[in-house]
Amino acid sequence: MARGDVLLVALPASNRREEQGTRPAIAVQTDVVVSPMLMVVPN
Repeated sequence: MARGDVLLVALPASNRREEQGTRPAIAVQTDVVVSPMLMVVPN
């Protein structure tokens, strides 16, 4: 995966107001990486 990729992520069920189910998300990553990390922002 690379920065800017659009993915489908499965969010766990919740009994609160959070989104759940399969949702689109964008891969966000910094240019300076000390340790390998991928952050995903659900939409």
